[in-house]
Amino acid sequence: MWSLASGLEGRIAIVTGAAGGIGSACLRAFAGAGTHVVACDVDRARLQTAFASMSREPGHLSVVADLTRPEDVEQLIEQTMSAFGRLDILVHTAAIHLRLPFERVDEPAWQRYMDANLKSAFLVSRAVSAPMRAARWGRIVHFTSLAAFTGGFQPQTSVVYSTTKGAILTMTRSLAHVLAPDNVLVNAVAPGGVLTPMAASLSREALDA
Repeated sequence: MWSLASGLEGRIAIVTGAAGGIGSACLRAFAGAGTHVVACDVDRARLQTAFASMSREPGHLSVVADLTRPEDVEQLIEQTMSAFGRLDILVHTAAIHLRLPFERVDEPAWQRYMDANLKSAFLVSRAVSAPMRAARWGRIVHFTSLAAFTGGFQPQTSVVYSTTKGAILTMTRSLAHVLAPDNVLVNAVAPGGVLTPMAASLSREALDA
Protein backbone atom coordinates (compact mmCIF):
# COMPACT_ATOMS: atom_id res chain seq x y z
CA MET A 1 0.00 0.00 0.00
CA TRP A 2 1.30 3.46 -0.89
CA SER A 3 2.18 5.80 1.97
CA LEU A 4 3.56 9.31 2.27
CA ALA A 5 6.86 7.92 3.50
CA SER A 6 7.28 5.41 0.68
CA GLY A 7 6.70 8.13 -1.91
CA LEU A 8 9.07 10.71 -0.43
CA GLU A 9 11.78 8.88 1.45
CA GLY A 10 15.23 10.01 0.33
CA ARG A 11 13.92 12.82 -1.87
CA ILE A 12 15.29 16.37 -1.69
CA ALA A 13 12.64 19.04 -1.10
CA ILE A 14 12.83 22.82 -0.84
CA VAL A 15 10.07 24.39 1.25
CA THR A 16 9.77 28.18 0.97
CA GLY A 17 7.94 30.29 3.50
CA ALA A 18 9.14 27.65 5.92
CA ALA A 19 8.67 29.87 8.98
CA GLY A 20 4.95 30.29 8.30
CA GLY A 21 2.12 28.11 9.53
CA ILE A 22 1.65 26.06 6.36
CA GLY A 23 5.36 26.05 5.52
CA SER A 24 6.42 24.76 8.93
CA ALA A 25 3.75 22.05 8.77
CA CYS A 26 5.19 20.98 5.41
CA LEU A 27 8.66 20.82 6.97
CA ARG A 28 7.48 18.43 9.66
CA ALA A 29 5.52 16.28 7.20
CA PHE A 30 8.47 15.92 4.83
CA ALA A 31 10.94 15.21 7.63
CA GLY A 32 8.60 12.59 9.05
CA ALA A 33 8.45 10.93 5.62
CA GLY A 34 12.23 10.63 5.41
CA THR A 35 12.71 13.50 2.97
CA HIS A 36 15.83 15.68 3.11
CA VAL A 37 14.39 19.16 3.58
CA VAL A 38 15.80 22.55 2.63
CA ALA A 39 13.88 25.05 4.76
CA CYS A 40 13.89 28.57 3.31
CA ASP A 41 12.51 31.83 4.67
CA VAL A 42 13.45 35.50 4.80
CA ASP A 43 12.94 35.70 8.59
CA ARG A 44 16.04 34.20 10.23
CA ALA A 45 14.71 33.99 13.79
CA ARG A 46 11.38 32.39 12.88
CA LEU A 47 13.10 30.05 10.43
CA GLN A 48 15.38 28.79 13.21
CA THR A 49 12.32 28.04 15.34
CA ALA A 50 10.56 26.20 12.51
CA PHE A 51 13.71 24.29 11.60
CA ALA A 52 14.09 23.14 15.21
CA SER A 53 10.54 21.74 15.13
CA MET A 54 11.51 19.15 12.50
CA SER A 55 13.01 15.76 13.05
CA ARG A 56 16.39 16.06 14.72
CA GLU A 57 17.84 13.51 12.33
CA PRO A 58 20.71 14.90 10.22
CA GLY A 59 20.29 15.58 6.53
CA HIS A 60 18.34 18.85 6.51
CA LEU A 61 19.40 22.37 5.54
CA SER A 62 18.25 25.85 6.54
CA VAL A 63 18.70 28.78 4.12
CA VAL A 64 17.79 32.40 4.78
CA ALA A 65 16.84 34.02 1.47
CA ASP A 66 14.71 36.82 0.05
CA LEU A 67 13.07 35.14 -2.92
CA THR A 68 12.24 38.46 -4.55
CA ARG A 69 15.99 38.83 -5.22
CA PRO A 70 17.36 36.71 -8.10
CA GLU A 71 20.76 36.44 -6.42
CA ASP A 72 19.18 34.99 -3.27
CA VAL A 73 17.23 32.46 -5.33
CA GLU A 74 20.44 31.46 -7.09
CA GLN A 75 22.16 31.04 -3.74
CA LEU A 76 19.32 28.81 -2.52
CA ILE A 77 19.71 26.47 -5.48
CA GLU A 78 23.50 26.47 -5.23
CA GLN A 79 23.43 25.56 -1.54
CA THR A 80 20.88 22.82 -2.17
CA MET A 81 22.86 21.28 -5.02
CA SER A 82 26.12 21.56 -3.07
CA ALA A 83 24.63 19.80 -0.05
CA PHE A 84 22.63 17.08 -1.81
CA GLY A 85 23.70 16.91 -5.45
CA ARG A 86 20.17 17.11 -6.78
CA LEU A 87 16.77 18.71 -6.25
CA ASP A 88 13.52 16.78 -6.52
CA ILE A 89 10.70 18.84 -5.04
CA LEU A 90 9.74 22.48 -4.55
CA VAL A 91 6.87 23.46 -2.27
CA HIS A 92 6.41 27.22 -2.51
CA THR A 93 4.30 28.65 0.32
CA ALA A 94 5.95 32.08 0.74
CA ALA A 95 3.43 34.94 0.59
CA ILE A 96 2.25 38.09 2.33
CA HIS A 97 -1.19 39.56 3.00
CA LEU A 98 -1.14 43.24 4.02
CA ARG A 99 -4.94 43.43 4.44
CA LEU A 100 -5.12 47.00 3.26
CA PRO A 101 -8.50 48.38 2.15
CA PHE A 102 -8.66 48.56 -1.64
CA GLU A 103 -8.52 52.36 -1.77
CA ARG A 104 -5.39 52.44 0.43
CA VAL A 105 -3.31 50.16 -1.81
CA ASP A 106 -0.79 52.61 -3.25
CA GLU A 107 1.84 51.72 -5.84
CA PRO A 108 4.52 50.68 -3.28
CA ALA A 109 2.02 48.36 -1.55
CA TRP A 110 0.94 46.92 -4.92
CA GLN A 111 4.57 46.27 -5.83
CA ARG A 112 5.27 44.66 -2.47
CA TYR A 113 2.40 42.22 -3.06
CA MET A 114 3.57 41.46 -6.60
CA ASP A 115 7.16 40.91 -5.57
CA ALA A 116 6.51 38.80 -2.48
CA ASN A 117 3.68 36.67 -3.87
CA LEU A 118 4.09 36.49 -7.65
CA LYS A 119 7.66 37.43 -8.55
CA SER A 120 9.06 35.05 -5.93
CA ALA A 121 6.94 32.19 -7.28
CA PHE A 122 8.21 32.81 -10.80
CA LEU A 123 11.87 33.21 -9.84
CA VAL A 124 12.06 30.10 -7.70
CA SER A 125 10.12 28.01 -10.25
CA ARG A 126 12.47 29.09 -13.01
CA ALA A 127 15.51 28.32 -10.86
CA VAL A 128 14.48 24.82 -9.77
CA SER A 129 13.32 23.84 -13.26
CA ALA A 130 16.88 23.63 -14.63
CA PRO A 131 18.18 20.84 -12.35
CA MET A 132 14.81 19.08 -12.45
CA ARG A 133 14.73 19.06 -16.26
CA ALA A 134 18.32 17.86 -16.39
CA ALA A 135 17.39 14.96 -14.11
CA ARG A 136 14.10 14.41 -15.97
CA TRP A 137 12.25 14.27 -12.67
CA GLY A 138 10.73 16.97 -10.53
CA ARG A 139 7.67 18.08 -8.62
CA ILE A 140 6.66 21.72 -8.09
CA VAL A 141 3.75 22.65 -5.82
CA HIS A 142 2.55 26.22 -5.46
CA PHE A 143 0.28 27.26 -2.63
CA THR A 144 -2.32 29.61 -4.02
CA SER A 145 -5.60 30.21 -2.19
CA LEU A 146 -9.34 29.78 -2.38
CA ALA A 147 -9.23 33.57 -2.76
CA ALA A 148 -8.08 32.97 -6.35
CA PHE A 149 -11.62 31.72 -7.04
CA THR A 150 -13.74 33.70 -4.55
CA GLY A 151 -12.00 37.06 -4.27
CA GLY A 152 -11.09 36.46 -0.64
CA PHE A 153 -12.77 35.95 2.72
CA GLN A 154 -12.77 39.72 3.27
CA PRO A 155 -12.92 41.12 -0.29
CA GLN A 156 -12.46 44.76 0.74
CA THR A 157 -8.93 43.99 2.00
CA SER A 158 -8.16 41.08 -0.35
CA VAL A 159 -8.29 42.60 -3.84
CA VAL A 160 -4.56 42.56 -4.55
CA TYR A 161 -3.86 39.41 -2.53
CA SER A 162 -6.54 37.56 -4.52
CA THR A 163 -5.11 38.96 -7.76
CA THR A 164 -1.66 37.54 -7.02
CA LYS A 165 -3.10 34.17 -6.06
CA GLY A 166 -5.12 34.00 -9.26
CA ALA A 167 -2.00 34.83 -11.25
CA ILE A 168 -0.08 32.03 -9.53
CA LEU A 169 -2.83 29.60 -10.49
CA THR A 170 -2.56 30.62 -14.15
CA MET A 171 1.23 30.47 -14.04
CA THR A 172 1.01 26.97 -12.58
CA ARG A 173 -1.18 25.81 -15.47
CA SER A 174 1.27 27.24 -18.01
CA LEU A 175 4.32 25.77 -16.27
CA ALA A 176 2.64 22.38 -16.15
CA HIS A 177 2.43 22.37 -19.96
CA VAL A 178 5.99 23.63 -20.41
CA LEU A 179 7.69 21.22 -18.00
CA ALA A 180 5.63 18.05 -18.44
CA PRO A 181 7.73 16.73 -21.37
CA ASP A 182 10.71 16.56 -18.98
CA ASN A 183 8.72 14.68 -16.31
CA VAL A 184 8.50 17.76 -14.10
CA LEU A 185 4.95 17.97 -12.75
CA VAL A 186 3.57 21.31 -11.57
CA ASN A 187 0.47 21.64 -9.41
CA ALA A 188 -1.21 24.16 -7.13
CA VAL A 189 -2.96 23.76 -3.80
CA ALA A 190 -5.71 26.28 -2.99
CA PRO A 191 -6.53 26.00 0.71
CA GLY A 192 -9.43 27.78 2.35
CA GLY A 193 -9.19 29.24 5.83
CA VAL A 194 -6.28 27.75 7.78
CA LEU A 195 -5.57 28.71 11.39
CA THR A 196 -2.09 30.13 10.85
CA PRO A 197 -0.52 33.37 12.14
CA MET A 198 -1.43 35.01 8.80
CA ALA A 199 -5.12 34.27 9.53
CA ALA A 200 -5.00 35.54 13.11
CA SER A 201 -6.62 38.88 12.24
CA LEU A 202 -9.55 37.37 10.32
CA SER A 203 -13.00 37.80 11.82
CA ARG A 204 -15.00 34.83 13.05
CA GLU A 205 -17.39 35.37 10.13
CA ALA A 206 -14.51 35.15 7.67
CA LEU A 207 -13.11 32.02 9.26
CA ASP A 208 -16.54 30.38 9.19
CA ALA A 209 -17.21 31.37 5.56
